[in-house]
Amino acid sequence: MLTNEYRNAHHYKQAKAKKEVAEAVSWLVKQQRIPALGPSKVEVCWFVPDKRRRDNDSLAAFFKASCDAMVDCGVFPDDSYTYITYSGMWIDATQVKKPRLEIRITPDD
Repeated sequence: MLTNEYRNAHHYKQAKAKKEVAEAVSWLVKQQRIPALGPSKVEVCWFVPDKRRRDNDSLAAFFKASCDAMVDCGVFPDDSYTYITYSGMWIDATQVKKPRLEIRITPDD
């Protein structure tokens, strides 16, 4: 659910969307065996299915729900700037035949 959809949705739909993101992220954390991390950069890239115009900040609700889920899974102690030192969101329209969302975590050196 994109930010505008999330903002305008009934609270029941908002909770359902957040739960779906949390379940997907939790599954991915377990599947990828992501350990507890210290300070890291977290980025989300949406590889869109077409070349329509979109705003990067439309990913904000998904990004926030993803970070909350990673905290719940123990990847980060909390989602403050102490642990998530950089937040990035962008849209890529170069791979329209393979649409997807990617979450990239890069531990700080």
